[in-house]
Amino acid sequence: MAEWVQVAAQAIVHSGELTISPNYSNLLFVQAGLDSTTAHTGTKFIVELSNAASGDEDWHELFSVILCIGTAATEAFAATEPATETVIAAASTTGFVTNGVWLFVKDNSIAASELVRQIAYVTDTSITILDGLTNEHTAADALWNIADSRVWLIPTDALRVRLVVDNNYDSGASTICYRAWLGKTTAL
Repeated sequence: MAEWVQVAAQAIVHSGELTISPNYSNLLFVQAGLDSTTAHTGTKFIVELSNAASGDEDWHELFSVILCIGTAATEAFAATEPATETVIAAASTTGFVTNGVWLFVKDNSIAASELVRQIAYVTDTSITILDGLTNEHTAADALWNIADSRVWLIPTDALRVRLVVDNNYDSGASTICYRAWLGKTTAL
């Protein structure tokens, strides 16, 4: 459930199902980012629970939220940036002039993608991020400025949880990439 997945425009997918019944607490972590410059009115993320140990007829919506609204700007990496780098060379900072926001780093190998938080920029020179890059990125990779990171407490009363990603919410949707994983407490 933790690997990055790209969801096509007008597609609806769901993550793998996770059993949560023996846990004392569960946190669902979700990261997402647009990877298209198509105007986007959002992607609906639906958290569903089931009290059945198996089967698909007992899923119920716990809540939903709309994420990644806007028209993304993108900037290719100007040079290879090593893991731990905090200052990313950028030929253009157009669309990257808001500090404190999440940025999606889409790697040519989607599994190496990541989210970073922008903290500063120098016009048409560089973008500074709070924590260093987790992975090395090359000119084949790009920054995108519409991204989000959320964490939700999942009730322990259910047996299973899954995340539905409704990218059909917007009829002219952008593609979106996301990953989700479960943090859990199994003993006190």
